[in-house]
Amino acid sequence: MVGGYGGRMAEETRAGDRPRGGWAVDGALVAVLCGGTALLATGHLVPVDLAVRGWVSAHQVDPAWWAARILNFLGQGGPLTVLALALAGWLAWRRGSVRPVLPVAFVYLALVLTVGPVKVWTRRPFPREDQVADPAAFFSDAQHRLAYPSGHTANAVAWIGVLVLLGLALRRAYGAAAPPAGAVRALRVGAPLVVLVTTVYLGHHWLSDSVAGVLIGVLVDRQRRRIPWDALPLPGVPARWRGPGLAEAARAPAPAPTPLGGRA
Repeated sequence: MVGGYGGRMAEETRAGDRPRGGWAVDGALVAVLCGGTALLATGHLVPVDLAVRGWVSAHQVDPAWWAARILNFLGQGGPLTVLALALAGWLAWRRGSVRPVLPVAFVYLALVLTVGPVKVWTRRPFPREDQVADPAAFFSDAQHRLAYPSGHTANAVAWIGVLVLLGLALRRAYGAAAPPAGAVRALRVGAPLVVLVTTVYLGHHWLSDSVAGVLIGVLVDRQRRRIPWDALPLPGVPARWRGPGLAEAARAPAPAPTPLGGRA
């Protein structure tokens, strides 16, 4: 325990904490993403996407559709970015450091530079694009063709990770008790899962689009967790704004126990 926080909570706020599994996990994620993309590009997984779209179309009902529409906002990039910036600004003011803004900027740029180019390269129609001969195929000439990968599911993974980081750091800055580790874990896993299911159910993306988005989001989140945000050099930033912003504040060492007899 560190200052009343469990190890799982502390790992979200320590600068530069490495994600589990090391680079081998990242390599496996990249391999799955590239392999899945290749299979989709050659048409081998397209029947699965078409079958899922058919099942979804046959089982949409108004109450479930509206519930999915509301829950799908958990993956809306704009509101998540604004919320992360607000929390980062609050924490930066509280700690007198610009460092809480750095992971927000990193995740924003990482998502723009990964999700965006792949969408443009693959040119995949959305499930609602029925006017084309092969609606799930890559490299299409359809009017709306930026389906792969899903930005919603990538957002849900990467931005929820940033919000957890900032939220825990804010609680720590105010001396509040940490939330249960299970609650944080449920948020980190549950929100992307909800977004994946609702995105597919609403017909916004193919199933494989959403899975690819999750993989990219996990990769971005793992790189964000690797960076020692409180130790990065910040040339040009005034010294008074370069202090720790995310890691736990330094604590004075506990006094040594007094030996028997009353003398130190």
